[in-house]
Amino acid sequence: MHIISVHDNNDFADILDYIHDREFNLSDIVFDSQKSILIIPTTVREYKTIRKGNSSLLFKKYIVPVFKATLIIMNVVNYNIFDSEHIETYAFNILRFKDDILTINAVPCLKISVEIQGLNIELRIDDERVLKEIQFYSIF
Repeated sequence: MHIISVHDNNDFADILDYIHDREFNLSDIVFDSQKSILIIPTTVREYKTIRKGNSSLLFKKYIVPVFKATLIIMNVVNYNIFDSEHIETYAFNILRFKDDILTINAVPCLKISVEIQGLNIELRIDDERVLKEIQFYSIF
């Protein structure tokens, strides 16, 4: 397991590189009031372990592994979900922290507002791969 921690506004880029455009389901979000944590299961792409697939004369095929991951927000006092679309699946877009409020914007049109006492977020990336891997091609 690989863990990325955020304790400062300057560290958000580290997590956002992994979760931006990654999907999560609203029904999978769990709030543990005894531990004061909000848990959001998702997946991440691991570009550090990209491998080259079969290539042709014009195209190169690359395979990017996808791993299970969990975004864990600690020190949660309260949270609200503003869901104007009322659909199940959203994709992470922006994370912001200001005045003890962590805001997660997702597309399309979802906002999760989390009141926290001190910034403490972890992205835990499991060793378990998701069955599907992303494949993409390049002409170079």
